Amino acid sequence: MYKKMKIVLKWVSSFLYNLQKYLYPTYSNLFMYQLKKNIYFIGLPASGKSYWSNWLSKKMGLSVTDLDALIEKKEAKKITEIFDVYGETYFRKIESEILKTLALKIPCIVAAGGGTPCYHDNMKWMRFTGTTVWLDVSLDCLYTRLTEKKEQEERPLIKKIEPQNLSTFLENLLAQRIGFYEEADISFNPNHQDQEELLLLLEKKGAIVKLNK
Repeated sequence: MYKKMKIVLKWVSSFLYNLQKYLYPTYSNLFMYQLKKNIYFIGLPASGKSYWSNWLSKKMGLSVTDLDALIEKKEAKKITEIFDVYGETYFRKIESEILKTLALKIPCIVAAGGGTPCYHDNMKWMRFTGTTVWLDVSLDCLYTRLTEKKEQEERPLIKKIEPQNLSTFLENLLAQRIGFYEEADISFNPNHQDQEELLLLLEKKGAIVKLNK
């Protein structure tokens, strides 16, 4: 089934890519790179998925697709409310459903949720329909970012964790998820790699195309 779907999605992706060029004929005069297929940023909470997807979207001249924001719009509730009212099982079901609609749109840059790759074959689907980028940020760095009060309040899995238990929680969370993260097409460590390296990695994977100036 996946082989047939791949043929169809490849055709759809090619059609949408050419449509994008038709709709934006002056694109090459404005930007150095063009998006060829979906790019999904994955990683633990506070790894920078929103930051890097926003940065790359601006580089491409596109608006970012934030998976959590799409879920909040559909449910008319904050992510923390969805978890509190309906539970994580319901949230993961909606998350997967929305994720799988993105392959039928003009190629986009997606900030996925931290747990997105770990449920309902989502990782397989993201790799099937685009390029996945794991933001492999150190646990010490994540701990520093997540100890900010605002960061904790906005994250359903972390808001009830006491600061003294946060380090252990992150270690356990990474242990649970690393098997999925390691399947990513690209492993990128923002602590040791820069923006140009990310662009080069994406270009090598065929996710973006460098335009002639």
